[in-house]
Amino acid sequence: MKKTQVIRIGLAVCLWFCLGKVKAQDAGLAKNFTNISFKICYGFIADVNKNNDLLIRSHITPFELTFSRPISKKYSWQKIIPVVEKGISIKFINLQNPEYLGNLYSIAPFVKATLWHTRFWDLRMQSSLGLAYVSKIYNRTENYRNTFFGSHLNASLSFGLENSFQISNFLALKTGIDFSHFSNGESTQPNDGMNIGDLFFSASYRFIEHKPASTRFIQNNYEKTKFTLLPVIGWKDILPVQSRKYLTAALSVEYGHAINQLQKIGVGAVMFYDGSIRPLSKIQQNEDIKMRNSNREFATGLYLFHDIDLYPLIIHIEGGYYLIDDRIEYQNRIFNRFGVRYFITKNLFFNLTHKSHFFFKGDNLEWGIGFIL
Repeated sequence: MKKTQVIRIGLAVCLWFCLGKVKAQDAGLAKNFTNISFKICYGFIADVNKNNDLLIRSHITPFELTFSRPISKKYSWQKIIPVVEKGISIKFINLQNPEYLGNLYSIAPFVKATLWHTRFWDLRMQSSLGLAYVSKIYNRTENYRNTFFGSHLNASLSFGLENSFQISNFLALKTGIDFSHFSNGESTQPNDGMNIGDLFFSASYRFIEHKPASTRFIQNNYEKTKFTLLPVIGWKDILPVQSRKYLTAALSVEYGHAINQLQKIGVGAVMFYDGSIRPLSKIQQNEDIKMRNSNREFATGLYLFHDIDLYPLIIHIEGGYYLIDDRIEYQNRIFNRFGVRYFITKNLFFNLTHKSHFFFKGDNLEWGIGFIL
């Protein structure tokens, strides 16, 4: 297994472990306030596929502006994590190659949970999912080396750990690490995607509102066990660059068991449909690449999942294995899905997930409406 693969799996395990060790915070933290933070970062672009080494010229210094406020204390999971902030992040990244990479701009809603609290220091975890705009993309004549992005609009996914040092009631200084991934989910090729890791420093100013905060907890969608039915659709492009989009779809059935008010684990079975399999197999046959039976456009699999239940928002992490897969021989049989679910009613939710092959190779974005049975 590659070193980068081990590092990513290790980070996922550490974050899961941290959630299991969350400490209850002081009730005084639940004041109504609005935070404005300015963040300066120093980081690097990770070219996983080694296709764009010549375009990466130096380290990067992203800038980020965030606005956040605490979620009102009314959900039962807040007995475990009393202080969770929601907010919006606006980020600018100069990719240090104006001719071929240009600039990247992103806007993303986020949630930030306090994992550990003392009087002057907090440890927090942040996760966000939003949209990014890239100024320079692939062009077959003028920018053919840039295989990071095939479209201007892309999904933005990030998570990080933050140390916050409270200087006064109004001012805090922060430092930590962030990891961000930008991709269009193969909706347009080429799409190697871009991974950015950075160390950041920020200053935050808090505007305190002296309106009393609600402390009346209501029961969230917590149940010990439940079944979920989730149909999703998407689209993708294939290499070489095509103008046509191919339909993708999946139908999943899940069985989940709640560990506590905050976490749920479970198993699922899924059937995938990929309309790009037939045209892709013809291209590969012309290139004399060995294949299994490529006539089928369906694949089935089993998976394990872990949900972080911040109802009405659910953060969904999933890893699975293809049982029946008539795809191209070189594709990995392990698949992953990461995304969010937002409950519209108690039993109905909106789903957005990014599906990939073993963490690295993006497959497509999935959109759907799920049902709790």
